[in-house]
Amino acid sequence: MTALAVLGTPAFTAYAGLAQIGKPQPVKHWSCCSTGAVGTMVGQFGRIAGAWTVGIVSGPDEVAFARNELGFGAAVDHTLPDWPRRLTEACPDGIDVYFETIGGALWHMILPMLNDGARVVLSGTPAQYNHGYGGASQYQHPSTLQWLVNSAGTIGAIQPPKTDFAEFLAVVTKVCEQARSASHSCCGGFGTCC
Repeated sequence: MTALAVLGTPAFTAYAGLAQIGKPQPVKHWSCCSTGAVGTMVGQFGRIAGAWTVGIVSGPDEVAFARNELGFGAAVDHTLPDWPRRLTEACPDGIDVYFETIGGALWHMILPMLNDGARVVLSGTPAQYNHGYGGASQYQHPSTLQWLVNSAGTIGAIQPPKTDFAEFLAVVTKVCEQARSASHSCCGGFGTCC
């Protein structure tokens, strides 16, 4: 299972999105939307790049997992009524890179927090087509287009064929080495890397 998580589609999706669009940098504030298969790797790739990583999670166990096992800078439980305040506290200077994996109400909370020139990686928006997180009828994408017009930000869909697999392997190796030395998991809960 570890190889499937770290060397499979979720990790490659995370890497391709960050390499092509997100381009995380040290000290920049950013958020990945979840600690699912893709989000766990997004956060760790960002951490390796020196970025402040914030996971948006579901429940106290996932908060602990993101912070203690994955090494995220912060984790915000979106099931709590005060989660918008907590997210603002975790990203007081706004968000420079956002890796979208959910959509819906989560996207609409993040949208005003995006800094001018922010980069948004659009991996998926299941809330738009599954009517979750507020329902697709309430949260549509025209606001995304308005944000692009107003902020000159970058939004993009991932194109894995344009990503260098050898570079991906080098970064994944670094994630696993750091995870092992820090007693972290690098596999989104699938156990240790080696």
